[in-house]
Amino acid sequence: MADQRLTLADQVITNILGWIASNVIEDLDTEKALLRELEDVLPHVSKHHPRIAPMLPAAAELIAVRLATFDRRGLCGPKLRLAGPMADFFKWRAGLAIEAWRDRQTEESRP
Repeated sequence: MADQRLTLADQVITNILGWIASNVIEDLDTEKALLRELEDVLPHVSKHHPRIAPMLPAAAELIAVRLATFDRRGLCGPKLRLAGPMADFFKWRAGLAIEAWRDRQTEESRP
């Protein structure tokens, strides 16, 4: 399997998009600040990473819609398109964490 490590830029984008996708309380100042950070980091993410690439269209759409007019009505579509790739990403990361946890538990239980 190809190297699937995340760069710092990949970690920034997934955390920002995770916040945007899951946030239900309107916080326009934070949203604007994070979208500006997203815009800055987007050119540096791993565009061919199998877990990052599916998020990129929605990320670009969020930036275009939200920073151009900052109209909350434009957020619904990109958030819906982001839900699937974000769920896949976190399922993948959970699987890696579970595997690491089980390996450590197995090592610790050895005499």
